[in-house]
Amino acid sequence: MTITSWERERRTFKIGSGQGKDARVLTYYYPLWTATSQGQALNIRPTEDGAILITIPPAEATVELAFRESRRVEIARVISGFGWLMIAALFAFGPGKKSRFRLRSKQSLMNA
Repeated sequence: MTITSWERERRTFKIGSGQGKDARVLTYYYPLWTATSQGQALNIRPTEDGAILITIPPAEATVELAFRESRRVEIARVISGFGWLMIAALFAFGPGKKSRFRLRSKQSLMNA
């Protein structure tokens, strides 16, 4: 087995041909991890100590193990980002900004 890439949410490794076997990956199992080889999904399951066990095909294979966030998390990120933009807009252009501008304008006219 040769590890070709080991990133936070994606791991890739090559396995030589032989009998179909299981590969133990030292990453904690979570249901959103998915394993694929040549575009086909591979079976993954947890070991007794919580690591990931992937069923490998008998032929030579390049296996990609990827963590894919659920749709709900991605929607929450978009809503959260929009909320932060709205908060920033309120600070930049909120009602307090208009009244301060008007107050300064009136004071400028009185001093002139």
